[in-house]
Amino acid sequence: MKVKTRNDPTVTTLWVATVVVLVSTLIFAIWPKPSNQDLINNIAKQKSQLTSEIIATNRTITATQVDQKQHDWVQLPALIAPQALSLISVLAAKNGVSISDFRPQKNQLTGGLTMLPFAATVQGPFPLIAKFAHDLNQNPKLSIESVQVSAGGNGSDICQANVTIIAFTSLSDLGVKNG
Repeated sequence: MKVKTRNDPTVTTLWVATVVVLVSTLIFAIWPKPSNQDLINNIAKQKSQLTSEIIATNRTITATQVDQKQHDWVQLPALIAPQALSLISVLAAKNGVSISDFRPQKNQLTGGLTMLPFAATVQGPFPLIAKFAHDLNQNPKLSIESVQVSAGGNGSDICQANVTIIAFTSLSDLGVKNG
């Protein structure tokens, strides 16, 4: 006797779905589940890791704040310009260049710090201007934002550099509110 088989896709799909559900249920029933103690230990381990990361982050923040304090002026902006000019003049004399112009620019508030830009015009031979800019950039209280050098005319070795110098102060360190 010959058995007739049907190749109905609906029946086949139902059989496959039934087998998948049955196998999934068996795997879920057999698969080991973590005990409550395992869950508690895992949470304690994660808490310990997070605590370590928080401590490391706090150390980094503290080190960054200490480094920032070394670079910030703890004075009112009006008192910084004369001191910055004095520092720049000493460096200029040391490097054999001259300062022909020094102008404070408009203060800018950036992330809780007050940025105090100064525009200076420096004159001298190019190698000495480059040395002056290098030495100025080594100063922890002043940063160079830009330097534009133009060559002297008529075969002269004297160049002119327009230098934008930045000083930072945190008015909150002085008990003054920014803005």
